[in-house]
Amino acid sequence: MNPWPSAWTKWNDKTIKITEVEHSPHLIEQYKEGEVFLDHDKIAVQCGFEAILIKKLQLEGKKEMSAEEFLRGNKDIIHQILT
Repeated sequence: MNPWPSAWTKWNDKTIKITEVEHSPHLIEQYKEGEVFLDHDKIAVQCGFEAILIKKLQLEGKKEMSAEEFLRGNKDIIHQILT
């Protein structure tokens, strides 16, 4: 999905463009669909019974960054529901 059409979501009234993901190798059922959580210190998003790991993203008005860089300044995204 890179560079077009790409995946995006809304969080705190801003758009997040998700530019690189990978499939989580773990079967996870304890989170709500769309919920953000940490999976072995990586940002993950619940998708049904499985999850994706976000590797790179771009917050509206910012440059593209790794998920680790994003998490340093935005720890409050954990347990939020992305729409």
